[in-house]
Amino acid sequence: MTGFSNALLVINRRSGSHSEGVERDLLDGFAAAGIASSQVLDCSEATLDLRDYVTAEGFDLVAVHGGDGTMNSIVGQLRGWDGSILPLPGGTSNLLCKRWWSECDSAAIMAKLASGALVPRMPECIEGRDWIALAEVLAGPGARWAEVREDMRDGDILAAAAESIDAIDNSRNGPLVRITEPELGRASGYAGILLSLTEAGMQVRAYRIEGLDEFVRQGAAIIGRNFRDGPHDDLGTAREVLFQSTRDDGIELMIDGERFEGQPEERFSLAPLGVTLLGPRA
Repeated sequence: MTGFSNALLVINRRSGSHSEGVERDLLDGFAAAGIASSQVLDCSEATLDLRDYVTAEGFDLVAVHGGDGTMNSIVGQLRGWDGSILPLPGGTSNLLCKRWWSECDSAAIMAKLASGALVPRMPECIEGRDWIALAEVLAGPGARWAEVREDMRDGDILAAAAESIDAIDNSRNGPLVRITEPELGRASGYAGILLSLTEAGMQVRAYRIEGLDEFVRQGAAIIGRNFRDGPHDDLGTAREVLFQSTRDDGIELMIDGERFEGQPEERFSLAPLGVTLLGPRA
């Protein structure tokens, strides 16, 4: 048994990976784990203050079944809450879940919950000015390729073609990004710098686009959600970095797969997540 008594399952019914069968199986999984009460919240329609809601309703476990954007949003809203979050893979990339689970499968995770094999853990996150990342941050004009990827995922080929033209121009001619604290890599900057959470800290990889062959590889890598396939410089690990645009323009960001517009300088550092995640024993 788990020690939990009241669970909330957060889903996104607009997600292509959601189905009533999956929802039913997860609720059955709570029952199998001895959790007496469980409810469902569709975050695509909810407008409530989530932290106030889970506190008022007495939930002690929130399971999140959704993509990277849903996971990031829910975890961010629950920072400071004294319950636990169970991350479940429910999207295309599942960045946090692939980092968190050796077997990234909801049925296997629910079986571990029922067996009592999971424990609350307080991991670190990457914290920025107005956001957190549970897995990774991509800074620089290369982040624009995320929009191409989303159009392709939605099947909008015409929009993807238009975004590709814009991404090409932005990657080649847009303001680059560099790391000034500590001084890492090329002072002239890069088309993209990727921060990835690891046990050793933030792993820093810098991505350049200097020739047509590198550009093609880089764009394909980002669209395919695998930045590591692109040509890059390994810049080691750090606990804190300051990104600086090579112009006065804001820095384009992709945080856990979602696009944001930053300021000309953006600082990111490792920080406690501020809420416990259920996971395997470290």
